[in-house]
Amino acid sequence: MHSYDVSGHPKVKVIFFITIISISISTWLNMTVELFGKLLGMHISITISLATTFGVLYLLFSKLLWKHKWFTNIFKYPNLNGKYSIIGKSFKKTTGETFDWEGILLIKQDWDKILVSMKSKNSSSESLSVHGKITHHPMKGYELIYSYDNTPNNNMAELHKHVGNCTISFDEDTETGTGNYYNDMKNRENYGSMDLRRINE
Repeated sequence: MHSYDVSGHPKVKVIFFITIISISISTWLNMTVELFGKLLGMHISITISLATTFGVLYLLFSKLLWKHKWFTNIFKYPNLNGKYSIIGKSFKKTTGETFDWEGILLIKQDWDKILVSMKSKNSSSESLSVHGKITHHPMKGYELIYSYDNTPNNNMAELHKHVGNCTISFDEDTETGTGNYYNDMKNRENYGSMDLRRINE
């Protein structure tokens, strides 16, 4: 997985807020341990560090807490995790040929990292994202833009490793979307369009 940007999202402020909460919790836990030791007439030499508290809270937030609806509603931060079916159309620039294809788009997303993989039923190659950005457009939905590397199967001699860019516009509920992709014309002449529908999470 790799880092990605969400336009307008106050990521630094969120980290600062987690830090403030970590300081409060760490202080409270250490005071509680000390008080518990006094009640038992013992000296308990356990210190819960700020770094440990922050690490646990950050992990919980980045893996789980951000996925709640309230976070999406407040910060317009979509949870795109899931599998999407693709109905696509590909165009070959040099010849004008077109062909239809089907595939699967799989998105694995944390608050701070994401990975988008796409695989066509017609090909053994797979595209993996290397950078991404999400933008919210009021009244329309979310736009995911990412660049990718495509590595064909070793048995596919006629295909070459190539890079490309993809733009997907999701509805507000992120259940459906439409997209366009553009390959590096030096190694792959195709570009195309896609219709997506979520099939599970």
